[in-house]
Amino acid sequence: MGNPALTLRVDELSPCLRLTGSDSIHYIHFKRFADKELLSGFNESNGWLVDWARLPEEVEVYALCTDDEEVQGLIGVYQDRTAHAAYVQCMAAAPYPDSPYHYEFKYAGIGGLLFSRAIRKSLEWGYGGTVHGIAVDNQLILNYGEILQADYLGLLHQNHFLITEDRAEEILELCTAQGLISLLLDTMFLPVRALRHRYRPAMPEDLILPKYYVDETLPDGYTEDVDPYAPVRPSPVNLRVLARFAKKRKKDFFCLDKEEIRLQIAE
Repeated sequence: MGNPALTLRVDELSPCLRLTGSDSIHYIHFKRFADKELLSGFNESNGWLVDWARLPEEVEVYALCTDDEEVQGLIGVYQDRTAHAAYVQCMAAAPYPDSPYHYEFKYAGIGGLLFSRAIRKSLEWGYGGTVHGIAVDNQLILNYGEILQADYLGLLHQNHFLITEDRAEEILELCTAQGLISLLLDTMFLPVRALRHRYRPAMPEDLILPKYYVDETLPDGYTEDVDPYAPVRPSPVNLRVLARFAKKRKKDFFCLDKEEIRLQIAE
């Protein structure tokens, strides 16, 4: 059994990376890593969370690189045709063991940029930017809800979350060229350090995540454990349709009644 799929927190949404402990900005680009031999250099033993060469063949792996071609993050994305969404199988930031400030990562902004890559893949596949995945714990679900405005879903796992196409569009605006223009304009009037909290919406500290309200409606694919090396099991539900369904009724997913969920799973 490998590590849970997603353990990476999102600290801020920005079109570039910021050197942790400073205001130094670094531009980025993505590369697809399809070569298993290349991926073998990124493994659990050297701090990359999982053995990336062992991920299922259907998972596409992309590297987040700085201008000097140094890899700062990896993301594995799967085309979930049943869900009409991109599924994030795994995500990791480059380990930073030599940090003089005892920070976990060298750069801030890695998580948000990796999610922006998943959103772009969802758009390429025709899913409108819809993305879903499984977080390691409730605290990470809260983090994704706060920074990404992700919805708690709880269908495939107790920490199953969803980024809807409406929110995906907003994330891309902050993490791509349009966000870069805004960032550069803002730096003319604000210190860069003030931007660290710019894209962090307020969230009550005492917010309690709901449990999935009726266990008997969980599909057969529901599991408490997440193995990143196992074959990807597609969602049994069209999540894009379910998101629109919930939005139309102005409800959170976990507030839909039992019959509504069953109808959506059956479609």
